[in-house]
Amino acid sequence: MNIGIDFNIKTTKATYLDEFSSANDIFIEIENLLVFSNGNIFIGKEGLNKFLTEKDSELYDLDQIIECNGLIINKQQVSPKKCLSVIFANLLSKIKLQTPSIEIDFVCISIPYDKYYYWHDLITGAFSLIGVQKLRIISQPAAFFAQSNIKSILHNLDVLRYESLPRHKRTLTKNPNPDPFTGYLFISLSQNNTNISLVNYRDDVFEAINTQYTNIVTREIIVNAIFDFFVSMILEDPQGFALDDKKTKIRILEAADFFLKESKSGNISEINLPYLLCKDGGYKNLDLKVDLNILETFLAPIYKNLINVIKELADKTQLEQRIYINYPITKIGNIIVVGDSYVTQCIQESLKNSFNSSGIYISGKKLLVGGAYNCSKVFTGDNKHFLPLEVVPFSILVRLDGGDFVELIKKDTTIPTISAEHCFWLEGKSKSKYAEIHLTTKEGDKFQSLNVWKIEIDDWKAFKVEVDVDVRMKITLNAYPHDASKPYDEHVKICKNTKGEVWKLDVEEGSAFSFNGVGFEVGIKGKDLRQYILNQFNYLSSVVNNTDINIFEPDELFYSMLNKGEPFNALRY
Repeated sequence: MNIGIDFNIKTTKATYLDEFSSANDIFIEIENLLVFSNGNIFIGKEGLNKFLTEKDSELYDLDQIIECNGLIINKQQVSPKKCLSVIFANLLSKIKLQTPSIEIDFVCISIPYDKYYYWHDLITGAFSLIGVQKLRIISQPAAFFAQSNIKSILHNLDVLRYESLPRHKRTLTKNPNPDPFTGYLFISLSQNNTNISLVNYRDDVFEAINTQYTNIVTREIIVNAIFDFFVSMILEDPQGFALDDKKTKIRILEAADFFLKESKSGNISEINLPYLLCKDGGYKNLDLKVDLNILETFLAPIYKNLINVIKELADKTQLEQRIYINYPITKIGNIIVVGDSYVTQCIQESLKNSFNSSGIYISGKKLLVGGAYNCSKVFTGDNKHFLPLEVVPFSILVRLDGGDFVELIKKDTTIPTISAEHCFWLEGKSKSKYAEIHLTTKEGDKFQSLNVWKIEIDDWKAFKVEVDVDVRMKITLNAYPHDASKPYDEHVKICKNTKGEVWKLDVEEGSAFSFNGVGFEVGIKGKDLRQYILNQFNYLSSVVNNTDINIFEPDELFYSMLNKGEPFNALRY
């Protein structure tokens, strides 16, 4: 049995196929929530109900788990990988309930581009914990174009665009097919980012041309704005609801989240929340009648900003292609939007006007899941009619001792078969027999640490570092010595032993230092790290079992060290 999954920060959706059903008939969705209650772990809606109805229960969403680099529960540390494995195990158990006698052959997961590298390793490790090894992670655009009915969708888009042309242009064109250098603009509004991808799809071959993303406007920002709007209405209710209560806030936030998922008709939408806590300690029903015209006016600045962001990122997809002067620039054609029904409903006309296009397709929630399922059939050899060519969605660089960066692999390089190399010269200034290579990414002017490799160089003064990215987006590093008896030359041949074999230096892979737990940023960078730091030190205190150890509480000097970019000094302090 093959399984297709669409994964995002907020939800995980899945579909599968057996001999009695089709992929569109089976659709499972769970919310990425973990609730710890009485020593048990509950997931999704079940977990939320436990949190709302039982005392001494703790609720965590995926953002909190990642931000804190895991959780401390009953003096035991639960890693993000373990938390994710619990979510995926729950999802697979729901599938097994329906098909108990069928084994899992292959799992394919679509994720947003902005999460591509970090989530890849984390998800792979989480599935490994529950015994699933046959796994492939793809981008959302690849999943969309892999769906079984993609040709009819794209044909209808081309016809729509063709019919929107002036009459004289339709006469000259004579057919709705776009020219070969026109691509599709794929827009995905995810929980934490807006993702833009310019892609080509011809003859069952999907190719990502360029990717861009930003956190200026996100789904989370829109949900929080709707939450604020609901709260402003509830404050006027004479029943006096307890809006300071944590569980009340969560229920209203869930209502705002659900509100986004459904398209709206008419001028009024009703929100009903039974048994909401009031200030007098009682519980009453909340009935809201939301004026959609007033709400859309309230959200208009956010929608305007979203359209501007999309337009700006779309323009970047055009500019970024100009570095490849040997290839024709792919223009923007039809537009595909993946997002919540209410948001896409509100921005559709503005998108048409901004891009002067009638060819806009709004994706349903099942399409990415079905596409991921069809991609799983590609990777098992059962479907030979679709070829996905993904890209590395960021530049890959190495950092030298002086702090300079050398770019080895450029952003938007198509995988598989990527390899790049660079020669290093130590100049004899270090007595250490080890050299550290810091692998980083770059988005604009922002550098983010991916990993650190420690290379045992012995007496070699010059060596070559080679970075590879394989088809599973795994980044590896190899190092080879150069002939130290000759002056440094980037073209000098690597050393060989008497048998003519290439000498390879020992490379030990490490992990990037990170306070916020996502393997990227070092230092505060505008984030509140107190909970993460307390978690780490309190965990150490609990496992040492020494009652004389006080719980660590960082002071202002500690945080000033972080602000100055001195995380290691802060730890020593």
